[in-house]
Amino acid sequence: MYIKEMVISEYKILNDLKIQLQPPKTQNTVNVIAGINGTGKTSLLESIVKGLAGTISPENIHFIFDEETEKKRHKNTDLQKLRESFEKMNGQSISPKVIYIASYLIDVFMPVTQLDLEYHFINQLESVKILGNAEYYIREYILAHERNSYEADPVKRTREAIDHFNQYFQEANLLTQLVDLDGKHFNRPVFKQKGSDMLISIDCLSDGERQLYGLIVALMILNPSDSIILIDEPELALHPAWQQIILSIYTKIGQNNQFIVATHSPQIIAKTPINNLIFLRKNPISQKIEAIYPKQPPSGIDINSILSEFMGVDFIPKEQVELHHKYRAFVEKHQDNSCEAKKIKQKILERESNTSEFMQEMQFLIQLREE
Repeated sequence: MYIKEMVISEYKILNDLKIQLQPPKTQNTVNVIAGINGTGKTSLLESIVKGLAGTISPENIHFIFDEETEKKRHKNTDLQKLRESFEKMNGQSISPKVIYIASYLIDVFMPVTQLDLEYHFINQLESVKILGNAEYYIREYILAHERNSYEADPVKRTREAIDHFNQYFQEANLLTQLVDLDGKHFNRPVFKQKGSDMLISIDCLSDGERQLYGLIVALMILNPSDSIILIDEPELALHPAWQQIILSIYTKIGQNNQFIVATHSPQIIAKTPINNLIFLRKNPISQKIEAIYPKQPPSGIDINSILSEFMGVDFIPKEQVELHHKYRAFVEKHQDNSCEAKKIKQKILERESNTSEFMQEMQFLIQLREE
């Protein structure tokens, strides 16, 4: 099941908003919703969850699904009966789901040893518990992989499961990796720091590593297929290098899933194909939130280009821009050797190098004048 189009008549700050989404074709597909704060990215994800759960009136949100789902919907007339028809399907692995991973604030690690694997049409992972759940998820994933293995040697069977687990995180180039389950302590996952023999438990990992392990393994355990997966701000607590690859890791999980991701991260935006990007912004005239579909990539995939062209953010601080204007005026008046000009130049160089684009331009103007 996936969404081709939705119209939100009214939900929080979203009014008369039409969204078109890319469906999965032969593999998982990621739709990235971006925009500055206050443009309703989280509200959009919430409206999808509540709309599919039936807690929002169909008058306020209308979905158009893929052809197969629309046929079922036509027979069942409404979303409630459509959900019931999915829930009666045999086998969890083939049943479509809606999985919602909300954004979270970094919390203190507290072990939580519970996981609901019963089939639910709507699945919301409570992000504040994910750090605690991570340890349990990892253990269950390894043990489940072992149970499905044909390897007779138990040591090799465990090693095979751990290697399979670590494959998902290879491109993240983490400083640690899973090496074993501690049989003397309830099969707690044991990690090893690269380049060291030191063994550590998950509560000794960084917030970013626990975030990465917890969210991804939670999805691996659910093993979704033909499902809608909503993720709000997956970049939180992650190093920029991990932000670049987080969606790549997600899309290796399950089959034929439609990911809908809300983000502020220029790194995630830069890694997303232009056809899969949707930007939310407030219309300056109507003041309503509207969806913008970029027709061409930004002039560069660098963070500055993305921030200025797509996010509407001045990537150079306002005070730095003012210093540029002042120094340029001195250069154009041939007064760049004055005390005041030198003071301004020194302030500029406190934030950027002498080889920055602006400083090179000024040096070029001075050279032209002297020739």
